[in-house]
Parts: sequence; C-alpha cells; structure tokens
Amino acid sequence: MSSLEKRMAMHVRFLICGDCFWCASYLDPRSVDECPACGSRMIEDMPVSANERYTFDQSPRGGVVLGFLPLPAQAA
Repeated sequence: MSSLEKRMAMHVRFLICGDCFWCASYLDPRSVDECPACGSRMIEDMPVSANERYTFDQSPRGGVVLGFLPLPAQAA
C-alpha cells in the first residue's frame, strides 16, 4: 500500500442520513454537517478500517442493515 493509500485509508468513513438514508463512502477528513440529498442535519458517521469492506442493504420492512467484513488477504 502506498503512503497516499495509507493516508486516505485513515480517513475513510461511511456516512448515512437518518432521515432519507442517503449514504456514501467519504474520503475527506472534514466532517459533513448536512445531507446533500435532503438537507437534514442527522448525518451519522462511522469509520471504516483500511482492511475491511462494508455492505449496505435497505428495505422498508427490514430497515438498514450494515455488514463489515475483513478484506481478503492479497497474494504477495
């Protein structure tokens, strides 16, 4: 992993709006205060480790389900 990739990985965050469920992977260390889709200020922010990935599923019946999984080991 290059030094740029390492620095970026330190700032990867998963953002989700509590009102409209807009979501994004966010690579900027600055915070997001307002949802770009609906203008709500109910943005939740979760860090994502450099060695994990996440899945996102949303349905009216089940709500929002997030899954965090380790990345597969890379061959050397």
